[in-house]
Parts: sequence; structure tokens; C-alpha cells
Amino acid sequence: MQLLQPSYYKAFAGHNLAFYESAGKSETVLMVHGNSSNAGNFINQLTSELGKKHHLVAFDFPGCGNSPFSSEPEKTYSFFGLAQLLSEIIVSLNSPCWLVGHSLGSNAVLYAAMKNTAHIRGFFLSGLLLVDKAEELGQAALPNPIMGLFFQENLTKLERKTLAKAGFFNPDHEAIASVSEGLAITDPLLRSGIAASIGNPQSFIGHKQFLLSNQLPVALVEGSHDPFISREYLEKQKIPTLWQNKIQVIGNAGHYPHLENPGVLNTLLEQFIGQ
Repeated sequence: MQLLQPSYYKAFAGHNLAFYESAGKSETVLMVHGNSSNAGNFINQLTSELGKKHHLVAFDFPGCGNSPFSSEPEKTYSFFGLAQLLSEIIVSLNSPCWLVGHSLGSNAVLYAAMKNTAHIRGFFLSGLLLVDKAEELGQAALPNPIMGLFFQENLTKLERKTLAKAGFFNPDHEAIASVSEGLAITDPLLRSGIAASIGNPQSFIGHKQFLLSNQLPVALVEGSHDPFISREYLEKQKIPTLWQNKIQVIGNAGHYPHLENPGVLNTLLEQFIGQ
């Protein structure tokens, strides 16, 4: 993952957010990054043949990548704060879009969709903790203590490297260093803010319920060796509009399949959009 040069900046709710877009003119695809990450996560999509065909749009949440830190962290750095921003971004595109989410970005996508699906064509989600309430996290997440670092405000250099490396199937992958750098440049208050959201009993209500009644197509994508997400748990969930009626598993990949095996992920995304 590397910092990209923003295509432009645009203000939402007082935040001047960095945006990145590909040259494609076909379908509009909005890509939403995860916790302590940034749009550089999607470099292998934005710069690919997929990006040449479709209009891929990515952005940095406040305090991430090239977007400035929030001046109101208590308000911004929460599930609801990020989802509100995402909702405004979706509407601003002036075109129905496909939503691609990764990790926390997948949760933000669902929160935004629960508010309004009028501008959404479908969901392509990876690294998703699919729960209705905090008590279910123990089932949705694998028992990996390293995952707790995603919610720790301050991280040492060693902790950043440990967390980044844990997310990859290939322990020597070239993107580990840049994922670690992404953790380093993120506003530390984002992590503690998300941790506080987890402690809010209202934070998780409705995600499984939403997908149970949702009418839009849903693709769930998982790395074959994701160290944080329980695929066994995901496979038990009832999602009537699940694409091909199964979880899409990308081989030789951990929590970042879009970085470790982008060719396979891009092919799946192209097929999903073209369904």
C-alpha cells in the first residue's frame, strides 16, 4: 500500500477529503478502505485494466492517508461518523454506484446502506465482521490477539509491523511495509474512537438483519488465510442475495486479498459488476 497522489480534494461535513479516481467511464465503483488504512490499499484496482474500463473512485477517511486529521475526533471517529460521511459521498457521485468495502470499510458501507440504498447498485465486501451486536464478535472474529492492535490508540514501530505482517499470507510481501506506514500516518484517535464505538451497544445493531432483507446483490470475498475473520461463521449467515450463493475465497491471501492476489479479486469484481 502506498500513498497515491490525490485526483482532487472535496469537502464533506467540514472535512477536506482526498479522492482518487481511475480513467474508466463505464460503471461507477466507490471503494472504501479499512481501519488505519487509506486509498493506497486499492492501487492494484485503480491502476488496473479494471480501472481503465470502470470509473473507480476511492478516498481517504479523515485522519487517514492524505486527508487531514479531524478537528472533532469524538464526532468523526466512530462507526456512525464515518458512515455519515460515506452516505454524503455516495449521494455526491450523482450516479448509482457499486460499493467495494474492506474490513472496517465494509461495516461503514453497511451502515450507509441501512440509511439509504437509493444510489447503490450492489455490495462487494471483504474482511467483514458481520454482526448485529457486540456479543457476536467472539464468533465473527478468529481468536487472534494481534487484532486488538487495530483498536489501540498508540502503536510502536514494532506493533505496526507486527499488525501489518499478520494480515498477509506471504510474510515477505512487498506491501507489508506500506501497510505499516499507513498505520503510522493515521490519526491515533481514529483507532481509539472505533474502539469506543465497539463499546456502544447500538453500534452493531442491524447488519445481519439488513442483509437478510436487502434486495441488492451482495458479494462476500475472503482471503483463504485471513487471520482475523471466521469464514465458518460467515458461511452460516443467511444472505438471500449472496452472489453465487457462496463466499468467494481468494487463495494465497490473508486479510488484504486486494493487495496479495489482486488479479483474482479484480476478475471477481468485474464478473460481479457484469452479472
